[in-house]
This record gives sequence, C-alpha cells and structure tokens, in this order.
Amino acid sequence: MSTSDGDDLPADREALRRALAPLAEAPKTRTPAWALSYRAGDYPPWAYTADAVGLAANARAGDLRALLIERGGEPFAGCAAWPGGFVEQRTDRTGRDAAHRELREEVGPGTVRYLETLDTYDDAGRDPRQFAGAIDPATGRWTERGARVVSKAFLALLGEDDIALAPEPGQDAVRAQWASVYAYLPWEDLREEPGRRLARHLAAQLRLWAALPDGGEGEGRAQRVRRAWGGSLALWNEELANERYALLLEAGLVEEAWRDRWGQLRADVPRPVLAPGVALAFDHRRMMADALSRVRSKMRYVPGVLAALAGRVVTLPILQRVVEAAGGRPLHASNFRRAVAGSHGLVQPSGQQAERGGPGPRPALYAFPADVEYARLESSIRLPWTAP
Repeated sequence: MSTSDGDDLPADREALRRALAPLAEAPKTRTPAWALSYRAGDYPPWAYTADAVGLAANARAGDLRALLIERGGEPFAGCAAWPGGFVEQRTDRTGRDAAHRELREEVGPGTVRYLETLDTYDDAGRDPRQFAGAIDPATGRWTERGARVVSKAFLALLGEDDIALAPEPGQDAVRAQWASVYAYLPWEDLREEPGRRLARHLAAQLRLWAALPDGGEGEGRAQRVRRAWGGSLALWNEELANERYALLLEAGLVEEAWRDRWGQLRADVPRPVLAPGVALAFDHRRMMADALSRVRSKMRYVPGVLAALAGRVVTLPILQRVVEAAGGRPLHASNFRRAVAGSHGLVQPSGQQAERGGPGPRPALYAFPADVEYARLESSIRLPWTAP
C-alpha cells in the first residue's frame, strides 16, 4: 500500500535509474489490427510546417528587425518569408525542433535567446500548394495532388550578432537578411509624423469601409475599427497590431487580400488605395503582426522578453530605445526610468559603467536578475508613452 510520505519510493538515485531504465528501451509489441488496415489516403491530406518568426531590437538604429529569407522556389519565389518548412515525420520530434532546424539550415548557426509558440495557422488557402494538381490525360479531369498546409509558428527573440547569415546550400532560402518590421507594418510606428499621418489615414479608410452596405455587418465592423484604431491616436493601443492588420486584410487594403489561389496578384488590384508596406509570402505578414502584438504585450510583465531584446546588462537609455523600437512609440524618459529601475525593480545597478560613447560621464550599467527567463511581474509595467 502506498503511503503519503513516499516510503515506498526508491531510496536512492541508482534505484530510481534501474526502475526507469525500461522506459528508454523500445518495447517489443504485437502490431494491432487497426494499424494494418489504416490508410492515410482515406482521409483529406494535410501537411504540417513550422515557421520561426525571428525578431531583434537594434538599439543603435532605434529599430525592431525581422529575420527573413528570400524564397528560392515556388510558390512566392523571390518573396521575403520567415525561415520555415515541413516538419520531418521521422527526424523532427516536434514542431519546435523543426523550427530550430529550419533556422539553422535557412539562416545559419546561432543562438536563440527566447522562444515560445506564437500560434497555429490553418486557414484554407493560406498556402497555394493546397490546390496543386493536374489534368488527367486519360479522363480530362482535374486530379488533386496538393494538401492543406497548417503551420505552427514560433516567436524567436534574437540578437543580430548572435546569428550568422549563412544559409546551407540546397535549401529553399536564397539568402537571409535583417529588415525593419516597420517596412512591412509602417502604420505601427508612431514615433514620427509620417507614421502617425498614415495611421490616421488608414483609420479613416476603415471607417468608410465599415459604413459600406454589407448585409448588416456594419455596426460590428465599426466597433472593431474603434477598438483597434481608436477614435484618435490619443486612444491608440499598441498591443492591437494584429487586430489592425486583420481589419486591413478584411477590407482589402493590403496586397495579400488580392492574391488568387496560386498566390499571384490579381490584375484588378486597386493599388492606389492599398496601405504602404511590403507584402510577405503566404500569410507571413499576419504572423509578423501577431508577433508584434505578443512582444508589445509581454514586455510589460515578462522580463525575459525585454532581456532577450536588450541584453541582460544594459544602460537605461539603451533599454528605453529598445522599448520604443518594439512599441513604436516614444517614452517619457524620467518616468520610464522610475518604472523599470524604481517601482518595479525590473533592473538593478550592476556597479559598472558602459564604455563612453561621446562627451559626458560614462552611463551606468543595469542588470536583469539571473533568473530573468523564469520571472513574471505580479503587476505589469505601465509604460509612460508620450502623447502622439
């Protein structure tokens, strides 16, 4: 009989090792009858891919960078995309393993500072290979050869110097590069007037779209536009980047909305009304917007996110530039310093100083706690954004 104090458990490490040893051995079992009769071809074909959505903060440039590849093969040959590919059935234990492998193969060796699951993307038609097929010469009928492709995306936070941009030969990636997130989502950067002007313009376009005759959906659309874009930039919520992109896509104001089933841009695309910003392959710009929302939200209460973006030892001015780059908004400097080094104690003085970058005293270095990757703030930081 088992006792509450665990007296019946193995008394030492060697006894525990012997007890668990059979678990590591492949058992000899009889093949069940169902396994002999099961045929995957009897069911709709699906494929499983993994994508690594890699982001890094460049404090010197005040920018948030995306780690992208240029695709060498169809579909979307020559287009920028996240590193990713099909999960190998026999060699990849999980989608996470596949994401790490694709980063290594399509980008190059390096270190990932922070990794978490972003989302699963399974919309019908998200990958044109779903519709692949050919006309059977014997019957003249279309024969489907494709599979619906589901991707599990992972948010990877990196340092630009931590990754060698050296794709392995023979991979789908022609080259790898760092690019500004705001080249793809320019309305998300409100630090300068062009970004603010664009955000106001797109919000006005979406309000007009919400008012179009649509069979009773107008009020619901209008509410979504108000929530995501605010009545003015004073009500801007930086964490809703994913909802803003979703509305632009639904309204037909981004290029991806005008692709045919093969991923090619339709001839009737209304270019003058499209929002500025470079499109990505597949639904990868949606992944980018989702990743931006996740980072902006978690950097307020998960210190590991900020440490991954800024580095474990950092000056307060650099940390502020990193937060501004990720948030796409300027901060009130003294209030920010009180928030991260005072009331929340997010970082502590290290007793050291950074190298002098110019005239004036050397800035003090601050350090995140040693266990920062496991920490979670009991109350999130209220970031002191300045008014747009």
